[in-house]
Amino acid sequence: MLGINQPYLSLLIKKKRKPSLSLAFGIERLTGGEIPAKSWIEKGSQ
Repeated sequence: MLGINQPYLSLLIKKKRKPSLSLAFGIERLTGGEIPAKSWIEKGSQ
């Protein structure tokens, strides 16, 4: 699947960590686009 452990997933959900680019695209793929990779980019940093 994503190759991450539950504690790291919990940190992602709580927005205390950001995924790597490859992990962000993996999340997008596994969620069928419901969580797009671009959603992890902070507004204003584009």
